[in-house]
Amino acid sequence: MLVAKRKNGDNFSLIHHWNRHELEEYRRKEVFFCPDCGQALVLKLGRKRIWHFSHQKEATCSYQYERESDYHLQGKLQLYQWLQDNQVEADIEHYLPNCNQRADVVFYRENKIFAVEFQCSPLDPTMFLKRTNGYLQHGITPIWILGGNQVKRLGENLFSLNQFQSLFLQQHEKQWYLLSYCSQSRCFLFLQHLIPISTNKMIGTLTPIPRNEVKLVHLFHPPTRNFRSFSQWIHQLQKFKSNYYIYPNPQQRIILNEFYVNRSHLLTLPPELGLPVPSGIFIETPPLIWQSFLYLDLFHHLLVGDTFTYSQALQSFMTRIHHKQIVSRDVPLGRHGDYTNALKEYLQLLVDCSILDNNSEKFWIKCSFSASDTIDQQREKEQKFYQMHSKNIMKQFLSHPIMKQGEDV
Repeated sequence: MLVAKRKNGDNFSLIHHWNRHELEEYRRKEVFFCPDCGQALVLKLGRKRIWHFSHQKEATCSYQYERESDYHLQGKLQLYQWLQDNQVEADIEHYLPNCNQRADVVFYRENKIFAVEFQCSPLDPTMFLKRTNGYLQHGITPIWILGGNQVKRLGENLFSLNQFQSLFLQQHEKQWYLLSYCSQSRCFLFLQHLIPISTNKMIGTLTPIPRNEVKLVHLFHPPTRNFRSFSQWIHQLQKFKSNYYIYPNPQQRIILNEFYVNRSHLLTLPPELGLPVPSGIFIETPPLIWQSFLYLDLFHHLLVGDTFTYSQALQSFMTRIHHKQIVSRDVPLGRHGDYTNALKEYLQLLVDCSILDNNSEKFWIKCSFSASDTIDQQREKEQKFYQMHSKNIMKQFLSHPIMKQGEDV
């Protein structure tokens, strides 16, 4: 920690411009205490780590500052300094008595209070929700920033997000993004246009921006960047199909067997399955799988002109959720929509692509879902589908055009 209590009750902060000799004098004369548990602290003035306070070995503290790495200490200090540089009134390690929580950094803007939480190590989702709701219930806006050391890049536009990292997903307009900060490079990392491919893999765009070039408004509205990885999304979807079929786990074998029983094959499914939708983030199950369940339960049995209702589609969806064949994703910062919105968006996308038509009461099949006899036929059919409907697919995510005429897909 960077702030401790003196014996007289005053705060003693290490963020000020101390020199080693001054702090050594204070260490000889003063006793410092933890602002939370009240136990005595040790002032550490090492040459490798940032100067900080630490509990003694036998101490126990509910706030558990001991888990702070140098990466975290440096990061919250840099975030505090960045706010100061932007003429924003801020406090570091500030205790908020109303919600009984201590934020890494607190700042004040337009008569509102904002609590910055810089998280560089895994946190239990229950604690994440507890702290988030604790702030919100007292009119404090939480800003969760993931440590840059937690961003797992698998390729140019491919990222891995586990359950913990997914907690930081946020919405801006129609796109999903994740706010991160690296204390080593002193850069904000904006991971944008996130679209799930599998349970943990997502397509996206990573934009590192030096701290001094980032404005306060970017904490709430990330800098606009065009999505340029549609062809990468197609490639990763095809790769997902192959890996799913060649290296299935026990749960995946059950799903593949269901395809077999229904005389379907994962690699030759209709190209209308596996499409991205904005609310797909709320579903942990891969898009290809949850949409294939809808196909097996409903579309597979319908011919051109046949009808169905939204309630029938929802019943299929909820039955699969009940049997844990479709699993939702916990996204506490995504407060607009839920997994049922993904179903609605998918049906609407099929309408936009002229696969379905609808009125206020029902949908009907306008163009049949046809599986291919061979993988080569499926790839050819898939390519034609994407060439025809790529703009409809991608316009869901932004309010302005992001696909240029003639872009390679």
